[in-house]
Amino acid sequence: MGWAVYREWRSKKSKVTLLGLIFLGLVFLVLANRFLHNVVYYYELRFMSPQEISSIDVEGKSLSSANELATLTDGFNDVQWFSYNHGGVANPVSIIVHYKSGRPSKYVVRFYYREPGAVVEFSRRFDNGSSLSYGEAFCRRLPKAFEDINLPLPKN
Repeated sequence: MGWAVYREWRSKKSKVTLLGLIFLGLVFLVLANRFLHNVVYYYELRFMSPQEISSIDVEGKSLSSANELATLTDGFNDVQWFSYNHGGVANPVSIIVHYKSGRPSKYVVRFYYREPGAVVEFSRRFDNGSSLSYGEAFCRRLPKAFEDINLPLPKN
């Protein structure tokens, strides 16, 4: 469709086709932004290691022992590309990963009902209360990791 609009614009140089081309370009940029953020978060989870993390906050409780960090990062490393468009998840749990570099990463984790695992949501919250979703990932071993450190994910 974009190619057809471009060819039309090149042949006639009309303002309407130029506006159509600009509109399609903006739609592409919005979709590319979401996709690229999802890739960055996915990469971050896949290669997270306990050696680069100082602590992980789970609903305000700070975890910093080497065993707890290793258990949780192992659960996060088992990440799969995922997208859901339905319910099927439990109440959210706020996770803040504090890296030794000083950079925090915030996630929302929810127990997934349809198959064993948890959904990790990538979003950004703004001061005015609104938020922007960048997508989700699925971690099959994450609920077990939370149980192993005696902080099971809520299932309601």
